[in-house]
Parts: sequence; structure tokens; C-alpha cells
Amino acid sequence: LQRQAVAVMEKALGPDHVEVATNLVTLGEIHAAQNEHAKAEPLHKRALAIRMKALGPDHELVATSLTDLGTVYFHLGEYGKSEPLLKKSLAIRTKALPADHPDLAASLDNLGFLYETVGQHAKAAALYEQVVLLRLKRLQPNHPQVMESMASLAASYESQGLYTQAAGNGSYFGNRFRGARPASSPVSDDGPAFGLKNLW
Repeated sequence: LQRQAVAVMEKALGPDHVEVATNLVTLGEIHAAQNEHAKAEPLHKRALAIRMKALGPDHELVATSLTDLGTVYFHLGEYGKSEPLLKKSLAIRTKALPADHPDLAASLDNLGFLYETVGQHAKAAALYEQVVLLRLKRLQPNHPQVMESMASLAASYESQGLYTQAAGNGSYFGNRFRGARPASSPVSDDGPAFGLKNLW
């Protein structure tokens, strides 16, 4: 059905219309959900090309397509292809979005996950710290997204042998991220409690 929708849209609007790209993305997501990432790749590549031509290289939807294609390559194990796409997406969002926008945090998290996967734990930790800071500006410390980000950061620290930071003992997290907490958030001297469970 989705392929038919793409064909109808192409006939009605032309092959390079942004709505065609939207339908291509949807079809790519269907394949990805079925773990058919190789089939998703050409769809996301074409959607990216359409959006870049129609909207310009710095549009937020281009950043989204870069993330989509980078994610496909990640799942295909082609990390060298994934990294520059995720970095470009992050660069666009850093320029285009407010500093505390959720999509910016998501881009940082994606790139951090890539670095963690390929064993570049210090790079991953630096990005995860930014994710935690950004999310604490909008969310309470016990929000699931904040807790997941802290768990990712802790796992990255643990991979580097930084066990004190990973455990969050003393007041490491309480001091490190205190200024980023929403004003209504309670602050514990011991920092937020969380385990080292990998939530990915």
C-alpha cells in the first residue's frame, strides 16, 4: 500500500516533490521495522536527495533524513558511513534549533551511541554529558529520558574504568549537573540514584 502511495504521489506531484520524500521515509521506516535495512537504504537516500534539492542543505527535514540514513548504516554495521551523516545532522540542528531542543539532544545521543558501539568511550561520554545537561533543562531528574541518559553516561564511564563517576557516588552528579536542573526540581547531595543497566 505504501509503495502504491509513493507511485500515486509521484504521478500527481512529480518525482522530486517533498511529499514524495515523506512517503519514501514512511516506506523506509516500514522496512526498518522489519529489520530490512538494506531495503530501507535506497529509500532514505532518495528522500535525502529530494529534501536537499527542495529545501536546501540546512533544513531540519534534511537533518532528519541524514539521521534516518545514518541509522540505516548503523544497523547494517557500516559505522564509517553512519558517522558523517549523524555528525552532519547534529551540525544542522545545532545551528537551527534552540540549545535545549529535544531533537538536538536526540542527535547528540545518536552520535554518542555510535561512538559507544565502536569503542570510542571518551567521545561517547562527552556527548552523553551534553544530553543529560540538555534534558535536565526541560525535564525532572527522575524523568525516564533523563534516567536513560544518565545510565548511558554511566555505562560509558564504566567502560573507561571511571567507576566513581559511573556510580554517581559522593556528589559527582549532584554537583556536575546541579545548574541544569529545573528550578522546581529537588536536589539531593548524593545526586540522583540510578543503576548501570544499559537501557539501549
